[in-house]
Amino acid sequence: MDKIKKQRTTKRSATTRIVGEVETELAKEEYDETYLRVKLQKLNSLSEELSELNQKVRDGMLDANSTQDELDEEEKAIEEYEAKLATAIMEIKEVLSTNSSPVSSVAGSAASAEGRSSYKLPKIELSKFGGDVKEWLGWWAQFNGIHSDENMPINVKFQYLVQAIIPESKAQAVIKMYPRSDDNYPLVIAALKKRFGNEKILRQLYIRELLGMVLKARDSDKKMGLSMLHDQLKGKLKALESLGKLTDPNELLYPLVESCLPNEVLIAWQRSPLKDKKLEQGESELDNLMTFLEREVEDEEERCLAKNGLDQTAKKKGSGQKDRSKDKGESVHESFKNMGLEDTPTSAGLTASTANKNGCTFCDKTNHPSQDCFKTRNLSLEQKEEKIKEKSLLPNHHLLMCRGGEKKETPPPEELNLSVIRYNNFAKSQDVLLKVVVVRAVGPSGSCRVRMLIDEGSQVSYIGSRTVNITGSKSKGTEHVKNILLGGYVTELHEESLREVIVKNMLGTIEKTWILREKPIVCTSLPRIPKGPWVDQLKAKGITLSDLDTVNVV
Repeated sequence: MDKIKKQRTTKRSATTRIVGEVETELAKEEYDETYLRVKLQKLNSLSEELSELNQKVRDGMLDANSTQDELDEEEKAIEEYEAKLATAIMEIKEVLSTNSSPVSSVAGSAASAEGRSSYKLPKIELSKFGGDVKEWLGWWAQFNGIHSDENMPINVKFQYLVQAIIPESKAQAVIKMYPRSDDNYPLVIAALKKRFGNEKILRQLYIRELLGMVLKARDSDKKMGLSMLHDQLKGKLKALESLGKLTDPNELLYPLVESCLPNEVLIAWQRSPLKDKKLEQGESELDNLMTFLEREVEDEEERCLAKNGLDQTAKKKGSGQKDRSKDKGESVHESFKNMGLEDTPTSAGLTASTANKNGCTFCDKTNHPSQDCFKTRNLSLEQKEEKIKEKSLLPNHHLLMCRGGEKKETPPPEELNLSVIRYNNFAKSQDVLLKVVVVRAVGPSGSCRVRMLIDEGSQVSYIGSRTVNITGSKSKGTEHVKNILLGGYVTELHEESLREVIVKNMLGTIEKTWILREKPIVCTSLPRIPKGPWVDQLKAKGITLSDLDTVNVV
């Protein structure tokens, strides 16, 4: 390792000396081209030798487990010498290329020799690229001259590439992923082209900008000047021409259709497998987009039907009316008994729903009331009245005022035993039990028993402000976030506080420290496990339920 560094030190000293000689020669009014060509050849040779030695030093430092600071210092020194070499080589090439260009002559070869002169042109400063896709074509057209130069060493090209990138930008983040070496240079160029120079994305970008110009010109009160309109249109059309001709009309229509989509639909489309589907013969992205929209319409209709089905239980108003189940008072307990099944309490006994005995007037189904019937959307008012008259019903009055539907009261069902009454009372509430456990939240100010909901669909965890006030949990800063909810709905940007909370089980045998987001209210009231034979049966099998309705929590 020391031997390699000594060799590199010698090469660096020679580089510094030759660069100084080149600068001195270029400062003269008349410089020697032959002398500069010799120095250029020497600098190219030194560049290749230093590149090999630098790579060996890097490998040696990695093998020796050097610290990150040491690696950064080494890389900084390497960049300084590479910059010196690249600058000197480029200055010599510019001077030689200027003097080697043909010079017109009027009076013959003698006059041509006398008329040849050297011009000191200003140095060309490379424009810098930061990751804006709109700037890619112009930047690459400039840098491609350096990239295509076969006589320039690759490490010099790499150095020019680094200098042509804006620091702390998206483009620099791509370059930083690759170590500085000759082998990685083509990989870096390929990564930049894939990320920022994708012709498909660039073509859609300029088509959308043309569409934006059309909409702006139509909606704006101020008319754009003809010269400005011509320049902008010509610039965008030339950019499209540089990307090649459109071979498929769908390439022009696709970005226009996609721009018309609402934000939530656009998010769903970008996540859909159809967007990344491999196109077969005769298929296009526009076809996949239209297929996706067709499915979304069908899914929306199914969601409407499912939502209406949830409201299938009709409310019976008026005094003297009692709730009756679909099977004339038959309880869950009796249903299992009549089917010959064992009377064992299960989760099916924890929830039940009552169906409306009166079916829908329009479709004769019993899973929804008449006012929520999906088929009536396409019926006019006259068609609805005809349906009502066909069934000898009386329109234009409330159900409580109807005298045509009076029926004799049916005798109340026989009393059931205590366990069946417990089932039915709980079934009428239509509660659904979720994964809730009782834990102890601990903080600097105290502790309390709280209910913890285990929600697999949430990517972050929350704690209520009331619990924070009791425990005095420490603040760990704030975050500005947007929440993406079910269905693609995105909330507004808002601030959420982070709290450090210690969570223990009720026995105190398990303890976890979590960073939770504070919310004034995490969720509404959740049903708790009622008392019943299932509690004792689960306990006999070694399963203890903590979220019972008899346990006091915050």
